Amino acid sequence: MFKKCLLAIFAVLAILSGLSLAGQVSSNKKIFQTDKDMVIDGKLDEWESIPEFPVDLLPDGTKVPASADIGVTVKFSYDSANFYAAIKAVDDQFEFPSRAWRYGDGFYLTFVDPEKGNESDRFWTYGFSWEENKKNVVLVNRDGIYFPGPPPEEIQLEISMDKENKTILYEIAIPWNSIAPVKPFIDSEWGINVIYVDREKGEREIRQLYPDLNYDT
Repeated sequence: MFKKCLLAIFAVLAILSGLSLAGQVSSNKKIFQTDKDMVIDGKLDEWESIPEFPVDLLPDGTKVPASADIGVTVKFSYDSANFYAAIKAVDDQFEFPSRAWRYGDGFYLTFVDPEKGNESDRFWTYGFSWEENKKNVVLVNRDGIYFPGPPPEEIQLEISMDKENKTILYEIAIPWNSIAPVKPFIDSEWGINVIYVDREKGEREIRQLYPDLNYDT
């Protein structure tokens, strides 16, 4: 079934509600509530002390070290209003075709309700990219239904690109009602995956936070 093949191998991130980011060290992918006012401007000034996770796995689970060709990291945080993500990609070249979140350069961000253990039919997948000189947010899939409607207007996205240093930054704020399966102040665990798609001479290279062979189906 769709829910099994897509979600069975999503790992879970633990949330410690109400803890400040200050002085916290994350070695087991815990996400901490921010103690700052997050400004979504693509500069990441408020993210300095927030733990960073490598997005360095192939869909089959093979670990690939970051290189000059592609290296991706992600940071997460949250407050009572929003979930926050900051993604940094160092890439030797950028291409932004139509549906760049699928064909590169761009990424998927998926949220899973882990209530049923290793399987869940409740999930939201968003796509983020830069296309035709503008920011693009797409609600790719919700509970197994592709493109169920436009993404909520309240989602904030800023993209900052430095072609000289071959770096692109994405900063995102998503209101909680736009990722309904996630209840950070009720549940102690929830599932998240980042699937970054690097486009290299028309071909795709995939880097994931957690391995998922069926991310694209």
